[in-house]
Order: sequence, then structure tokens, then C-alpha cells
Amino acid sequence: MTATTQQDAAHSGVRTITALVKSDNQPGLHNVDVVVLPEPVPGPDEVLVELIYAGLCHTDTAMVDQDAAARGGYRPNFPLILGHEFVGRVVELGTDVAALVSAGKAATGLQAGQRVVGGSHVTCRTCSRCRAGRSMLCENLKVLGLDIDGICASRFVVPAVNIVPVPESVTDKAAALAEPFAVAVHAVERANLDRFHSESRPRVAVVGPGTVGLLVLCALSGYEVTMIGTAADAGQLELARKLGATECLALEPGQTVNHPFDAVIEAAGHHSAVATAIDVCADGGTVVCVGLPARPTPVDTADLARREVNLVGSRAYDLSTWRQMGQRLVDAPQLERLVTHSLGFDGFGQAIELLRNREAIKVVLNPSPATQGNNNR
Repeated sequence: MTATTQQDAAHSGVRTITALVKSDNQPGLHNVDVVVLPEPVPGPDEVLVELIYAGLCHTDTAMVDQDAAARGGYRPNFPLILGHEFVGRVVELGTDVAALVSAGKAATGLQAGQRVVGGSHVTCRTCSRCRAGRSMLCENLKVLGLDIDGICASRFVVPAVNIVPVPESVTDKAAALAEPFAVAVHAVERANLDRFHSESRPRVAVVGPGTVGLLVLCALSGYEVTMIGTAADAGQLELARKLGATECLALEPGQTVNHPFDAVIEAAGHHSAVATAIDVCADGGTVVCVGLPARPTPVDTADLARREVNLVGSRAYDLSTWRQMGQRLVDAPQLERLVTHSLGFDGFGQAIELLRNREAIKVVLNPSPATQGNNNR
């Protein structure tokens, strides 16, 4: 967006917003700025939302850096408003939203002033995958902030079917983690822990005490969970213990465990973590891969066959996952402990460096022109 257009938006009398915009596909932070844009108008099935907090993750870093993950997985048109994780407040409902609510296609309770969170997948809702409850595999999928304009803006629009109200007891910072938490919830769903009888609770492990792994731990409330990392993860393993992990193990390459696990969720996104997850899985058990390694990972399929280990992929979530997110957020108040840094839009570059250097677990941004402190609601 040109400076002239920004000035036109700011001085023509139309309502304006501030947004974090990457202007082109060149890697780096030099082409990311806070700009002034016309306020978007919600379409018939959309909702205008005022941002409270935007969460950042390593996918946002990939988009800034334009690395292989960003180039291979998404098709953005620039200039692009960044961001896909949010908690906000409803400003205006599109003309058809009430009908969607009445038909059970959008969440009840959507009204002006309501705090909301939601999914980042904009789906067609008509293809065979959407109809089968696999909207994460939608044939026409577009992702906010990665394919199309996202939510790092003082106000933004999102499909009404994507959002759900936030219970009053949930803080803003905990709610800001709802989108990645939904990823963790779906990974737990893919482990199919319900197949175990109540009298034989499964042995569950999470490999990788990074942000995703810690969110998976929070999603496993009610289960005894072992968190597995390496010696370099000492600080995050200690946090996992504080978040409720029954046991924390730092395994070196080649090390194994005495008692294998019935279900293992790999959340590190590294080929060595995949190998560890398979190695510590019990015969007949399930390994869920939610991490995204940067390069292809070799797997000994003969070993899987001999031990009847189920290797399952988990991508994000279906929109139906969001029906349970309100209660899930209530049940996981410890989520707020994962927010280590709170910055204004002007701190975006600092936030990216914190994520790159693994100095932050979770960073949230607010649209204020100045960096804020770490106060909660």
C-alpha cells in the first residue's frame, strides 16, 4: 500500500484502522510496517472484530522470512496483513449472521461487545472434505495472515462460522492462545484416547516441550503425561512440570524408556523427535505427528509393521473443534503462563527476534502504537 493511499484513507473522512502489513514477498522485516487502512466492512456472513491481542507463532516468522515453509505451504497476495491468532471484541455483525446462528451454523451468543476467539481457516464449507468434518483439508482452503489478509489490525473481518464467544472467566491473554490451543486439542483427538477403558488409563507422552508441546500438555488435562525433551530443554521441561506434567525426561539420542507409552504426541517438529516418538511408543500404540519438520523424515516402516504402531498426522483443526473451545479454555487457566511477552504493534520486529532466538514461549501483540507491559485483564 502506497503512502499516498494511506494518507487518502486517513484524511478522506472514512473510518480507518492500523495494521501490520508486509508489502512484498522479499524476506525480512524491512518491508513490514504499521500502516493506516480503510476500516473493512463485514460481508453478509462476516463479523467485524476489534482486536484485543494477536498471538504470534513460528509460522508468522516463516512468513516474514519467506522460507521454504512459507513458500511451499501458502499463496499470499501482497501487500498482506499478517497474523492468524486472536482474541477480540465483536463490533458489527453481517446481515446474514443472525440466520446462520438460528440455523446452528454459527455460535450462539454473537453480539456487539462479545469477546470472541476463532479459527484461521477460511473454508468453502461445500467440498467433500468440509462436509466430512475435515475442513482443515478443504479443497479451497485459505489461511488468515498467510494466504489472505489476517488479524494484526485494530479491526478486521472474519467469517461468523469461524468464531465463538469467550467465557467471562477466561483472561484476554489466555484467550489469545485459543487458536494454537485448538491445534493441540485436535492432536489429542487424533490420539483417540477414548478407546481406552476408564479402568486402564493410557500412558501418554508428549515429545517436544516447545509452545505446541506445552499446549498439548494443557489439552491433556485429566491424564498423567510424561513430557520428553533434551538436556537443552531444561527450562521448558521445568515449566512443563509446573503446568502439570507427571514426569519430565531429558533423553539423549539413542536413549529410550523402560515403560513405553500407549500414545505419543510429537510436537517438536524435528526429525530426531519423530524418531524418539516412535521409539518410545508401545507395541500397538499410536504416534501423532503435529510438528512440522523442516526436511523429510525417514521412517522405518518395517518397524511400524512389526509392532503395529499407528503413525497419525494431525493438521490444525476442523471447525467443529471450536464448539468445545469455550469450555476447554475455562478448563485450562494455566494457558496464561505461556504468554511471556506482551508488546504493541511497534514491537513486532522485537517479537520476531524473540521467537527466532527461542527467548519467548508466546508473544502477544496489541494494536496500541506503543509497547505495553504484561498486565492482564
